[in-house]
Amino acid sequence: MDENKKTMFLYIGVIVLAITCSYLLFSIYHDDHDSGTGQQIERDISGAEQHQQSAINRLDGITTDLGTTASEVGRISDSVGGSAAEIGSTAERIGTDQARVDASARLIAEGQGILRDIQESNQQENKSIKN
Repeated sequence: MDENKKTMFLYIGVIVLAITCSYLLFSIYHDDHDSGTGQQIERDISGAEQHQQSAINRLDGITTDLGTTASEVGRISDSVGGSAAEIGSTAERIGTDQARVDASARLIAEGQGILRDIQESNQQENKSIKN
């Protein structure tokens, strides 16, 4: 039985040694693997933070550009409003000037009619004096 006990202790020792080695190898691999994963997660988070900050900076730039554009649009709108008022004023003056031109044309036509009447009257008097 002494021999069986030795064999049994030998088997138990080998099993304990195998379990201990397996545990140590697994824990080393697991720690290395976890630390690699942890570092990768940290890199991913850092990269995400950088991308987020870059996006925020771009949005700030876009917001500034939109503010500038809105200001320019307001200035252009004011300019267009002023131009529209000037166009309206010019159209009024053109209407007034057109009325003056029409009145002048009537006066010229009346003057020409009077001149024709005078010329005809003079021609008739000249004919009657000659005859």
